[in-house]
Amino acid sequence: MIPIVIAFAAGAAAEFINYLLTRSALGKNKNVSLIFPLRTLITAAFLAAIYFGSKALSLDTAYCMIAAALGATAGLAVFTFLLIKDNKKGGGTNG
Repeated sequence: MIPIVIAFAAGAAAEFINYLLTRSALGKNKNVSLIFPLRTLITAAFLAAIYFGSKALSLDTAYCMIAAALGATAGLAVFTFLLIKDNKKGGGTNG
């Protein structure tokens, strides 16, 4: 049970890193479209780490991957909401 909780939390943490990168890019009014490949690489590296880590520790890979994906999805939803909220306040873009 603990590895599943850790995988879920790690998924949310990966999306938190993506949130920080995106918020920084929005705040600097840079070309935000360039951040998306980096976000994808971070998420892919995280999922690969969960996969290979769970195999190396002889954990149930399917449960760990599902928990990690759920954590990433939940984190994405929360942090996207925060970015939208910040954008409405005028904190991140020219709007």
